[in-house]
Amino acid sequence: MKEVINLIFSTWQSYWNGSWYPYLLAGAVVFILICLFLNGQYSRKKYKKFGQGPEKDDSKSDIKKKKSDLQGESVIRTGFQTENADEKTDIEDSIINKKKSDVCQKDTDKVCIEAEAGTMVIYALLALAAFFFPVSAWILQKCIGAEVYWRVLWTVPVVPLLAYVGTKLVRMPKKRIVQAAVLIVMLGVTAVSGKSIYEGNYSRVHNYQQVPDEVAHVCNLINAHRGDGDALLATDNNLSPYIRVYDASIRMPYGRLGHGAKAEIDRTIYHDINFESDKYVEIAKNAKHRGCTYLAICIYNEEQQSEIEAEGYVLLDFVNQYGVFALEETEE
Repeated sequence: MKEVINLIFSTWQSYWNGSWYPYLLAGAVVFILICLFLNGQYSRKKYKKFGQGPEKDDSKSDIKKKKSDLQGESVIRTGFQTENADEKTDIEDSIINKKKSDVCQKDTDKVCIEAEAGTMVIYALLALAAFFFPVSAWILQKCIGAEVYWRVLWTVPVVPLLAYVGTKLVRMPKKRIVQAAVLIVMLGVTAVSGKSIYEGNYSRVHNYQQVPDEVAHVCNLINAHRGDGDALLATDNNLSPYIRVYDASIRMPYGRLGHGAKAEIDRTIYHDINFESDKYVEIAKNAKHRGCTYLAICIYNEEQQSEIEAEGYVLLDFVNQYGVFALEETEE
């Protein structure tokens, strides 16, 4: 369980990468909750029930008073005057109903929007609870994998919450110039709070397949050496997910994260080449036994290179830290 908790907080920190958006998210949630509480208290005093108009409507009482006055005067007026008074009353009633309808519609729309914001807050809190609670985190890590556990944070509606709060803050002042100033401040805070997605996550490459340049150089070395021959390459997980993206004619005993390794020797090669730094002899022997005609592995000293070459592999060239070897002797 300790490992699960450590992964939770390390994933949280690496996901936000030192940006201010976690604090903006917390502020937005608190702001919406406060608004819902205040509006809820206000609505209970002002409204009888949801969708109903105000209990006291001064304009309506004034119209009723005028209506009673008109009705009193109609008793002493002629039939013609009474008819005019009734028409005037009908017009006034229609105006009253229209104003009441507009007020109720605005109040209803406002309540609905605030309710939707509250729903988003509840959803965000539930998603964060599932992310941070160790038991649910353990279940999610087992279901989707610890390597991609950070994707749970995609379910938190950060952008809609911040957009709602920003819009509400901009509309709070009555004067247009103040609204413009608040808008500029909100845009500035949004701009400086985050970091570019290209920072540390992407790098410029120079091939049409948009794979790391190391992969392209390794594949080009292999293709230049093999000619029309076959190629079975064993390499680590930094290159293996991209090799067949660049050139599907190069076969591999396994793919990304070792998936597709059907034989035990394939799983052994994957494990040793990715996690064992002192088993170059075993790696070369197993790769040769498996029939791997090419081997791309990080070389840190001449001894490691000699151990691989002792099993019949010949160094073609280095691609950064990777030594690309070709099997020249297929028989012992």
